[in-house]
Amino acid sequence: METKMVNKKIEDNPINLIFIFRIILRNKLLIFALTSSATLLSIIYSLIQIPIYKGNFQILVQENEFSKGSSRIDAFLSGKGKVDDNKTQEYILKSPSVLKPVFNTALQEYRRRGDTGKIRYENWVENNLDIGFEEGTQVLIISFKDPEKDFILEILNLISKRYQNYSKQNKEKELTKTKNF
Repeated sequence: METKMVNKKIEDNPINLIFIFRIILRNKLLIFALTSSATLLSIIYSLIQIPIYKGNFQILVQENEFSKGSSRIDAFLSGKGKVDDNKTQEYILKSPSVLKPVFNTALQEYRRRGDTGKIRYENWVENNLDIGFEEGTQVLIISFKDPEKDFILEILNLISKRYQNYSKQNKEKELTKTKNF
């Protein structure tokens, strides 16, 4: 009978604001201390953090009709099915043949700064570079993250030049293939 009475009181007033307010008043020093220490630690952490900047540029990737046709024929003949040209371009740009000289330049800068840890090419590409196509477009976006703004510009310019050189070499190869064909 007594439990029914307690349950009825709880059902009538599910949230007792006075009870909660009294708990807060009793523990106001603890709540103030926790809030103050969390705020102070957050401020100290934000002051210690080194800002990381991010720069990017965009490339419009267009293939000529011969290149598109030949890559589809090659895919069909090899049994691999449909070729995703965007993924191919993304993979090419991430490849060491294009980015290794840029990585070597970055490695020299990291050593100059005093970063003596072992930095591997794969980790550098994964952690510092974002390379991908804007969804539904032929626009390739390349982003680079680093604490120094000038270094970001230098690396992005190097990547752009390397990709342009690769594209020019690729077009020359396609023209030679067409001429020989």
